[in-house]
Amino acid sequence: MSFVNGGGVESIPSGILDALPYPNRCNDMKRAAHLITLVLYIICCVSITVTSADEAYEAYYNYLGNYPSEREYFMSTELQGVAHDDDHWYFTQKQTFWKIPVENPLNSNSCWTQTRGLGDIPELNWADHLGDLDYFEYEGVGFLFVPVEESPSVIAVFDVDFNYIDHDEVSDIQDDHAPWCCVRPANDAQYLFLYSSDYWMVNSLCVYRIDLDILLNASQLILEPWGQFYLRDYGGSTYTVDEVQGGEFSESNTLLYITSMSTGITVFDVASGNLVERSTNGSGYFNFEYHTGHPLWEEPEGLTVWSLDSGIAPNISGQLHVILLDNDAGNEDDIYFKHYTSEIFVDSDQSGGGSGKPNDPFPTVEDAIDLAWDGARITIDAGSYPEIIDVGKRVMMLSTGGSATIGD
Repeated sequence: MSFVNGGGVESIPSGILDALPYPNRCNDMKRAAHLITLVLYIICCVSITVTSADEAYEAYYNYLGNYPSEREYFMSTELQGVAHDDDHWYFTQKQTFWKIPVENPLNSNSCWTQTRGLGDIPELNWADHLGDLDYFEYEGVGFLFVPVEESPSVIAVFDVDFNYIDHDEVSDIQDDHAPWCCVRPANDAQYLFLYSSDYWMVNSLCVYRIDLDILLNASQLILEPWGQFYLRDYGGSTYTVDEVQGGEFSESNTLLYITSMSTGITVFDVASGNLVERSTNGSGYFNFEYHTGHPLWEEPEGLTVWSLDSGIAPNISGQLHVILLDNDAGNEDDIYFKHYTSEIFVDSDQSGGGSGKPNDPFPTVEDAIDLAWDGARITIDAGSYPEIIDVGKRVMMLSTGGSATIGD
């Protein structure tokens, strides 16, 4: 038995939760310089704990809005999953794949460029349901890992043009369901870990190891059972998520985001398996509003993590992107594509209360601190903030447009 950092994964060979290098979140040198300046000002005014610049700040809880919003069109019927590479969205409907360039507006009927139906794949002619997929690139080759139901439920792998490569059955532990999957690399670059689960009453996830050299060179997918990832509540006791629809790791693989009919979005710490946060339904900053049952029949579906603050995706920003499918009784399906960020914005020139969003910043740093959670990033517009703040959370503060002075 092996426990790593308190153990979210148990009864498996050591190393499944190998420490992974965190990406440097301060790639822009000007922004990094402003961060240093800001910290120097802060140290003069308050006592804070300074964390490593390489530590992950991936608490994607700040809700930005929907795009598309309540959209009924070719892609809205039975939309299930979403993934991406550097240049494209990949969506699954119940029986159809879609590939869409990131620069195409998702609200448009003509946004798609490539599609394929499940019925066109002889190797999967017994299946009738695609789930929430994930993407991974190895040795310059991109692979799509797609859960496929019904009996037997499998994980299938495709290239980025939806050409079938291979599939393998999931473990009996999943009770012959595979509604979703997501992947993260192991320390050994030859291997990939794939996570999936049953649909009903889930308190542990199945973890498989994939030999990428075999997949690349022999076009063979082998799901090697590698253990279970146990879900815990805030205190470490067993936590259950019912009717699971999707899952995705944060960029540094330190957080796992799961969607379900019972809880909306639930966030877990990968090292321990403990619950970090869960969305609210209808209000608050981590808002994921949905209504199950008659007459709305709304379902949380798949999700992906992709930093889109650069503007390459029209009308979309943030890092976490989550599908809500609206199955209104008597009408065609509508979709809401919800977007979230880890960033909270502050501008001393803001009049009124503000909400901390990019177009509606808070007027004070204290407002941002009050909202912040561990792993939040606070972007402060250049200027003077004559306030005393008390920082008791792990946050990254950055100034933009010049130096920001906090305190006298």
